[in-house]
Amino acid sequence: LHYPLRRQRQMCIRDRIYFDDLELDKATLIIEWADQAIDIPFEIPSHKQMMNRISRVMSGPSSFDYFNAASYLYQSDTDLPRALSYIQKATRGKNPQFFFYRIEATILAKLGRHKEAIAAAQQSKALAEEVGNSDAVTLNERSIVAWQKLLDKK
Repeated sequence: LHYPLRRQRQMCIRDRIYFDDLELDKATLIIEWADQAIDIPFEIPSHKQMMNRISRVMSGPSSFDYFNAASYLYQSDTDLPRALSYIQKATRGKNPQFFFYRIEATILAKLGRHKEAIAAAQQSKALAEEVGNSDAVTLNERSIVAWQKLLDKK
């Protein structure tokens, strides 16, 4: 492998090694010293691995498996309709958690279905209140207000 050296505008007082351009499946390792640097991009096949794992797990998933799959698909912005389908299986399963409804709300909002997102956020808020998670309550309240404003503009 060959990575070209690049000159930096400023002299580096200390040698530095760090990661930049972090994404779900790739990043760049940067090594800096004096007025030189090397950028080493690399990829990790995490998306392919995660998609394979999702397929395996979905053959007999629990509510948490559905939640994890939906969360990944949402965060990677890969397949929101499928993410919604999975999270709705989790929220309609046994003992749904407040964070299940939170992900459902955010997926619905990203799909532009704000009325449904508000309903899911209200469910999340109610369950978060039951377990005493004030951060989740506040987060849901803020989302409900923001999404209601979007509805009011229509």
